[in-house]
Amino acid sequence: MKSVLTGTDMKRLLPITMVVMAGLLPISSVHAAGDADVPSITARVLALFEAKCASCHGPDVQRPKGKFDYVTDLERLATTLDMIEPGRPDTSYLYELIADGEMPPDDSDVPPLTDEEKALVRDWIAGLGASAEATVPSGEPPSPSMEKPAEAAPTKIVPWTVRLGRLHPASVHLPIGLIFGAALAEILMMVSRADLRAASRFCLMVAAVTIVVSVVLGWWNAEGPTYASRSSWELFWHRWVGVAASTTTVAAAAVDIWSRLRSDEPRDRPRRILVLLSAVLVGVAGALGGINVYGLDHYS
Repeated sequence: MKSVLTGTDMKRLLPITMVVMAGLLPISSVHAAGDADVPSITARVLALFEAKCASCHGPDVQRPKGKFDYVTDLERLATTLDMIEPGRPDTSYLYELIADGEMPPDDSDVPPLTDEEKALVRDWIAGLGASAEATVPSGEPPSPSMEKPAEAAPTKIVPWTVRLGRLHPASVHLPIGLIFGAALAEILMMVSRADLRAASRFCLMVAAVTIVVSVVLGWWNAEGPTYASRSSWELFWHRWVGVAASTTTVAAAAVDIWSRLRSDEPRDRPRRILVLLSAVLVGVAGALGGINVYGLDHYS
């Protein structure tokens, strides 16, 4: 049976056809938008780090702060235990620095991260280990191994020594001040008649205890992945000059105690020499610590 559409039938179908096509246009637009190259969270984090962090921690920086120069290498960053704990942003050192406003620092040329940018970094760290896509750099297709369903990442536990070692920068100030105080008292006794033996001995005894704690924390801090993967002359000498300063301080305290136990009139000279030597070593160790963190030209 033949079906012939007359001109009248065509006129009747035309409005219906136009309505149907108009309804399909939004659907096609949605599919087109979905197929577009929408930046992933990893690409957005990479762009953020390049804009806000690379000037101090990028691969092209000659003296990166803290010897940390791979902020744009997200794959390495995500597997560096001392910086990031995959899936745990609140216990990740990198996010702690960002959340507390320490990165970027106040003296940086770039503005601080907004709450939205901090949330972006937090979401990225939280998603690490849950999706293999999280460590694929922007612009690179995922490798065949990453196209497979991601397996549960093993739980990484930061050694307690490394966590305590992060307290080293906060722990050094007390012994440094006490040793310089003892040295100042010894110098004043040399150039005047002031009797500051009690003050010098008090500073020395407290410094002898606290400097040992500080050196141990510093050694643990250097064993973390941030420093353990690097070898630099300033880190080497900072550690060993610090050990020498600690040894000299403890020796000065021991000599003073021994001298007072052996005689009613203890001699000041041995203690004084060791205290002054310790002050010099502490100053050198502190300067090397500043170079290790901020670079050789950090005063320029």
